[in-house]
Amino acid sequence: MGTILVLSLLIAVCGFIAYTGDLLGRRLGKRRLTVFGLRPRHTAVLCTVVTGMVIATTTLGVLLGVSAGVRRAVTQGEALVRQNEDFRVQQAGLLGERARLQQEITPLRQQNSELTRSNRTMKTANDDLLQSQSALKKRNLNLESASTRAQRSLGDALTEQASVQRQLARVHSQLEQVTVALGKSSHDLAAKRQANLAIAAKLAELTARERDLRAKADMLALADVKVREGEELARITVPAYASPQEALAQIQALLTRVRQTAREMGAKRKAGHLEAYLRNSRLTHMLGSSVESPNLSERDIVPFFVQLVSHSALDVVLRAQAVQNTAETEPIPFDISPYWNVLAFRKGEEIASATLDPSLTRGQILEQLAVLLRTKVRKASMDRQVIPGPRNELGEVRYDPLLEVAEKVKQLSVPAKVGVVAAREVRSADPLEIDFYVVPAEKTVAARATQVSDREQ
Repeated sequence: MGTILVLSLLIAVCGFIAYTGDLLGRRLGKRRLTVFGLRPRHTAVLCTVVTGMVIATTTLGVLLGVSAGVRRAVTQGEALVRQNEDFRVQQAGLLGERARLQQEITPLRQQNSELTRSNRTMKTANDDLLQSQSALKKRNLNLESASTRAQRSLGDALTEQASVQRQLARVHSQLEQVTVALGKSSHDLAAKRQANLAIAAKLAELTARERDLRAKADMLALADVKVREGEELARITVPAYASPQEALAQIQALLTRVRQTAREMGAKRKAGHLEAYLRNSRLTHMLGSSVESPNLSERDIVPFFVQLVSHSALDVVLRAQAVQNTAETEPIPFDISPYWNVLAFRKGEEIASATLDPSLTRGQILEQLAVLLRTKVRKASMDRQVIPGPRNELGEVRYDPLLEVAEKVKQLSVPAKVGVVAAREVRSADPLEIDFYVVPAEKTVAARATQVSDREQ
C-alpha cells in the first residue's frame, strides 16, 4: 500500500513539475528576462530546468524524511536486492530440508505407532502376570493347608510305627527265648525249629509292615507329589548298529510313551510345556563341564542322542526318569539316561559279601542281610552299570530265601561269611538274578545256596 502511495505521489509531482516549468517558462519569456547574459529564451529554459530540479529535489527530500521504506530503498537498494537473492536461495534450501524432514518423520511416526502397540501388549502381559501371581499365592495357601494336614497324618503314622517297633521288640524277645529253649531241649529241636521259622516269618512280616509304614509316612509328608524325583517313566532299547533313522524312530517312540505315562498320572500342559518335557541336564553332564549349558529345547537335544546311539556296537537302553518331585496336574520334567548293554557280571562272580555272627537272633541276621542287599549289592551293581528296575529296585528279594540263609548262619558255630554271586551271566539290561553262599569266615571257597530273581518282586 505504501509503494502505491509513493508512486502516485511521484506521478503527481512529475505532472506538477511539468506544469510549473511550462508556466514559469512562458512568464519569463513574456518578460524578456536575462540571467548571466543569456538571451531571454535561454534564460527561460534555464529557469524552467532549475525550477524542475528544485521541485524534484524537494519532493525527494520530503519522501526520504516521511517514508522509512523510501529512505531504505534509496540508501540500501543494491544491498537489499542482493539480500533478497540470498533469501531466495536460503528459501529453496529450507524447502528442500523441509521435504527431507517430512520423509524422515514418516518412518518415525510408524515406529511411534509400533511402540504404542508394543506398550499395549506389554501392559496386557503385565496384567496376565499379576493374575498368575495372585493364582500362585492362592495355590501356596492351599499347599500350606495340605502340608499341615500331612504333618498331622505323619504324626499318626509315626505313632503306629512306634507301636510296630514295640511289637518287634516283643517278637525279638520271644525269638531269643525260643533259641534258649532250643539249646536246652535237643529232643524238641525239630518242633522248635518250625516254631522259630514261624516266628522269623512273623518278624519278617512285621519288618515289611514297618517298611510300608515308613513309605506311607513319606508319602503323607509329600501328599501333593504325584511323581517323585528319579521315578522311571519309560524305557526303550535301541538295537546295535541301528541307523540314525532307526535310532530317531526309537527315541520318538520313547518320548511318546513318556507323555502317555504322564497323562495317565494326571499331568497336564501348562506354561508352554507339554505333559512331560525333556531337560538337558544329563546331556550336559555327558558332554563335560567345559561345555556351556544353554537352555536347549527338545528339538536340539534329540539329534545328540541320535548321534550318540546310532551305529553303536552294543544295544543301548534309553531310560526316561523324572528329575524333580512334581505335583498332580503339573507338567513333568524328565531326563533320558543312556545305558550301553555291557557285560556286568559273569555267572558265579561274587557281587558282595558280609561276615555275620551266628550268635545274633534271626531277626538281626535278616536285618543285616537286607542291609547287605540294599547297600553293597546295589552299589556294586550300579558301579557295573546294571540298570535298576522301573521302581529303582536292584538286588531286592523276598524274605523266604533270606530266612533259609539266616538258618544256615545259625547252624554254624563260628562267624559265617555270606556272599552274593551272580546266578547267571548278567548284562546291563538284564534283571539281577543272585545266589547266596554261606561258609565259615576263614574259608575262601564259596558254595551256592538259594537262587532268587528280581522278577519275583
